[in-house]
Amino acid sequence: MGMPIIVPGNATRCQAVSDIIASVALEQTALSHILNAEGEKLQTAVSGTDIASAQLLETEKSVGNMVDAISRLEIILQSKLALFGGCICIPGITNGSFENDFEGWTLQTPSGATSETVTNFDTYNPISGSYFALLKTDGAGNYNILGQEFSANIGDKISGWSFFYDAEGGSSVFNDNCSVVIKSNNSVIATPFSASSATTSTTPWTQWEYTFNTAGKFTVEASIANGGDPTVDSYMGMDAVQLIPIC
Repeated sequence: MGMPIIVPGNATRCQAVSDIIASVALEQTALSHILNAEGEKLQTAVSGTDIASAQLLETEKSVGNMVDAISRLEIILQSKLALFGGCICIPGITNGSFENDFEGWTLQTPSGATSETVTNFDTYNPISGSYFALLKTDGAGNYNILGQEFSANIGDKISGWSFFYDAEGGSSVFNDNCSVVIKSNNSVIATPFSASSATTSTTPWTQWEYTFNTAGKFTVEASIANGGDPTVDSYMGMDAVQLIPIC
């Protein structure tokens, strides 16, 4: 028999922790059945009228060995649970790879702009799954915004991937621009990704991340705006957004 092949699943960390705790509960249930069976075995032996003393001692020894084995397993199960004693699993980012359109996200798409989930755009392909979010500017000035509110603990990390497709060709006059920001109480506390016609021009998929130094409710927000040229629209991509708990 060869070594087993372990294939990574798509479960979230919180789901994995819940599955481990559930497995401990199932093992505890199985152990209780075993202990009950051992008790019945000992009760039957003690109540017998024609059982020899040596057989009774052997039965008692067998039951004792089983109880010892279960006690050792209980210590292992307790150690497994202790790994997650201080872990509070909170809901992460919903639909961070946009496999279900914009479920879980809020959109502020001005007239003339577009927000869609696509399988590819120009030379860009999804980072995770089969789709990514694609935001287009609307003409002059207004921001096309995509956001989601979530909760995080101290030390948790949010990460994702974004790109900027500059249709202005690096113009400093018509400075199309985009960014990913993290907000707390409507105030920007971090800008892990930004790009514009005047600074970066077109970018590849770029990974960004931010680690929280306070706990609370936050918003991750992607936005793109046209810098003044109403005839040329730039694009922004967003994919693989996830919240990574510290514990």
